[in-house]
Amino acid sequence: MVKINFSGGEPFLPQGGNYVGQLVKFCKQELALRSVTIVSNGSLIREAWFAKYGTIVGFLKHIFTLGDRLCRRGAHLQPQPMLRH
Repeated sequence: MVKINFSGGEPFLPQGGNYVGQLVKFCKQELALRSVTIVSNGSLIREAWFAKYGTIVGFLKHIFTLGDRLCRRGAHLQPQPMLRH
């Protein structure tokens, strides 16, 4: 095995992201996997997580989603300024 991808549900939910962070660290450092990626909606990712694990993860894919109610109403969303958590 040379690659692994963590996705499905929200990988940052368990233990505030520390669980997936430890999995990433283990896969890179102990298993020496070439590629470790995470797919997330981004709602739970914090700067502290990047400070701790950012140099280890190879790729983080951010998925944008819209709520069903907004889609059914045909709402037009305007770009919002970047929020810092």
